[in-house]
Amino acid sequence: MPLASYGLPWIGLHFGYEKLLTWGVYPQTWLGVHKLLDWLSVGVALGIVFMLFGRLFAAFEGTARNRVRELEDRALKLESERTRYLSPE
Repeated sequence: MPLASYGLPWIGLHFGYEKLLTWGVYPQTWLGVHKLLDWLSVGVALGIVFMLFGRLFAAFEGTARNRVRELEDRALKLESERTRYLSPE
């Protein structure tokens, strides 16, 4: 959600900054700053979402890779036990 259009009015309403509330909803001055805040907040929010999804997928990939290693180690151990029991010694 854009910071200037939604966040600033919320802050103004809940913390008693009436000018911030009206400027966030109906910007009469500093239009460039208003547009910049809206653009930055959406861009930053999307960046954070993508980073979180990336970290989540990286964690899943790391967990899956560790599980595969465990299963490979178990398979090697079972194979060595099988060959030991089947050996003619």
